Amino acid sequence: MLWRHPENVEVERVKVVHYCAAGSKPWRYTGKEANMDREDIKKLVARWWEIYNNESLDFNGENSVPEEETLSTSSILSSTPEPAISYIPAPSAA
Repeated sequence: MLWRHPENVEVERVKVVHYCAAGSKPWRYTGKEANMDREDIKKLVARWWEIYNNESLDFNGENSVPEEETLSTSSILSSTPEPAISYIPAPSAA
């Protein structure tokens, strides 16, 4: 965990880091929270915003498959066989 052991994390190389500290949510970070003046937390928050604001990582639905080429739910369900076991509802536990 970065907060307890920042020396074990190579911030420049990691893709995912879980860190836990009061007020440490990057999207709520103001710099005024307790213990948030640490350089490693400032660097991590800056990196989070860099990734968050990177438009190349945004979902782009323009390259999706045309609707004519997709399968509908009904066509998929019609191709599945009926289950061999019938459904029997259980009594309520309440």
